Amino acid sequence: MAALTSEEYTAACRFLTGLSLGSLRSHENFGISLLYREAQPPTHQGIMLEEAVKSGLVISEQETPCIEVLDVENNTGKDVIILSGEYVVGGSQNRVVATSVCLKSGYKGTLPVRCVEQGRWNHSAPREFFSGGHTPSIVRSSVHNQHAVWEEVSRTLTSTRSVCQTSNLGQAYANHAENLDSVLRQFQYEQKGVGVIAAIRMKEHTRLVLDIFSDKYKMEQHYAGILSARALEALQYNNPSATLSLRVGALSMFIHTALDHTVTKESAELSLGRHTVFSTPDNSTTGSVLTVNKVPVYLTVACTV
Repeated sequence: MAALTSEEYTAACRFLTGLSLGSLRSHENFGISLLYREAQPPTHQGIMLEEAVKSGLVISEQETPCIEVLDVENNTGKDVIILSGEYVVGGSQNRVVATSVCLKSGYKGTLPVRCVEQGRWNHSAPREFFSGGHTPSIVRSSVHNQHAVWEEVSRTLTSTRSVCQTSNLGQAYANHAENLDSVLRQFQYEQKGVGVIAAIRMKEHTRLVLDIFSDKYKMEQHYAGILSARALEALQYNNPSATLSLRVGALSMFIHTALDHTVTKESAELSLGRHTVFSTPDNSTTGSVLTVNKVPVYLTVACTV
């Protein structure tokens, strides 16, 4: 197990500098602020999962299906970036990606995943998978343990009144599609944004979730999926007394201190990418970074304040 090297830590800190915050847009207990970067750093050019599955990326069940591993073959002719927390639909049961990866063109191997549909295990279903979007950040933070994922999926389904026979996380998105579409219309992506901070007012605390990319192309590709996932989280706590009251200064402070006191929990390399998970000792702040050639491509941090 390799720790985040000092060189990579410095690169990650630099990744969070030179950013400017957009205005805080909010509705009830949910708000977002887009992030912008004037100077564009060198970045790895790769395509995202949704585009890749339409262009030759094949994700499928293994010959003998296994809950925590899928086969993947990159026939797109380009490098493919897949993020921890993205979920794929199909096969014997829907899964969430457990490790952020950058798969080189021609890569053929396996992809670490976890199940987000505990009540279905259908061997006769088509073996291939398709992009399903992003999971709530609390589900993503639990991918180190399958039972923890199931617990968070169950909690999400219960709190959004979306309990179904197969315990399918996707049911929550389907049940609240109208509300989520309304959020997307209200908080439309603004060009040149490279990241987003979501603020979710819970009962007594506020959860802050940062997602930042190396360039605006990657951000634009993921924006709708990330926003829908964060809005679904907000729906779990929405009530008349849970209004969001937050200043932009608090978001700026969150960015500047995001990596303070964090330690590496685990690190994994697959093809071109290296995925490193970190947290504060008390787990009040958790996050991960995907690097390619020691340069950050995607970084996410979440904390509850």
